[in-house]
Amino acid sequence: MTRATPHGGDATRPTDGAEAWRTPGDRVLVTAPKADGGYYRLQWTTSEGQRGQTTGGRTFTKAWAKALARERDLELGATPRSEMPVSRGIEYWLDPNRPTPRGGWGDSHRYGMNAYARRYFLPHFGDKRCMDLRRSDIQRCVNAAPTSSEGRNIRRSAASMIGALRQGDYLLDNQVIDLSNVFWHGVTANDAQTSDSGERLEYVSPWKRPSNAQVEALRDAAARTGRRGKGQWWRGLMVEIAAYSGPRWSELVAVTTEVVDLDRRTIDLHWRVAESTGKARRLTPPKMAKRRTTIYPEVSPTGYRLGDLMRKRVDEVHVEQRQGLNRKGLLFPAPSGDWWWTGVFHRDFFEKSARAAGWEYSDLERPYDGVTRIERQWHLTWHSLRHTFCTVALEEWGLPESTVSLLAGHSVACRV
Repeated sequence: MTRATPHGGDATRPTDGAEAWRTPGDRVLVTAPKADGGYYRLQWTTSEGQRGQTTGGRTFTKAWAKALARERDLELGATPRSEMPVSRGIEYWLDPNRPTPRGGWGDSHRYGMNAYARRYFLPHFGDKRCMDLRRSDIQRCVNAAPTSSEGRNIRRSAASMIGALRQGDYLLDNQVIDLSNVFWHGVTANDAQTSDSGERLEYVSPWKRPSNAQVEALRDAAARTGRRGKGQWWRGLMVEIAAYSGPRWSELVAVTTEVVDLDRRTIDLHWRVAESTGKARRLTPPKMAKRRTTIYPEVSPTGYRLGDLMRKRVDEVHVEQRQGLNRKGLLFPAPSGDWWWTGVFHRDFFEKSARAAGWEYSDLERPYDGVTRIERQWHLTWHSLRHTFCTVALEEWGLPESTVSLLAGHSVACRV
């Protein structure tokens, strides 16, 4: 293509005298500026019949290069959504109103997905166009994880995100992002997180577990809650046992004085309270039928005298039993003197205590029965206290990971 002498200051413009040019695939039209020093214009029509246009710069060379790039995108099937930055697609993925195939996310899961997006996905490829997202981008995020187990969690989160991007038409029809061969190739952040058997421990990120200070705040707040505004000191004890002995909530509310050994400071966890729709509550074996015995320290990392206060609480329960107020001999009964209901505990015990303790949460708007209601999403949950137990047992008490896994009742010995 021959060039002319400067035309309006543009020495790169073709000499054919034309005012418009089409790209080789006939998909993009480039039009000349209407005045000297003006901008070239690019116009096109997508496969869906949508028209688009943009500026091409002040020189024909820039405009033509941009037009060829635009034509390549159109040939790939680019749409307005696929050309948006991935950050927009991530907003769609995390939207609580997005329809999901298995129902809505739980609070803890949603908080985790938000954290992975904030810590890994947005910094690594948030500014990329959705149609330019590649497997290598996910691989870099996985490699940035401190341990292999955290890398696996990032890969699972990325798979969820990619599914949502495809659901929302943010990806091209032929854009395949296969994560089957994405594995962690990073460096372990802490050598203590490698098991004696050579396997990697399941890693619990700091933002997934309450700190000792947060446990102390929740304990003090819980001790002030109670029926008709009257505090019950042993509710604080319940928080400490959850954080530094590690029972699941359903196991903790089933604990009686009979399964506590005050001299050895152990608790036998042989049962949990099960709730089924349309059926009465009942005792069933723990998750995966893993009956076990766990421990608690004489003094917890918050300075709480667990040994003395457990003895005090057991003596109190014996008195309550003689008075007919606590017939099952429960260490932590509901106000009715029986087992807690899950929803009642979350509303009247955990949420009140967590708010008073200053634990963080987000209020989300959700459509419900034709109206919009506010749903509270806690960044840390009651279950997060188990993460504190595992971390303290490993890092502060120096217990082997196999022992901690057994105490916590995990499914595999290297998972903590």
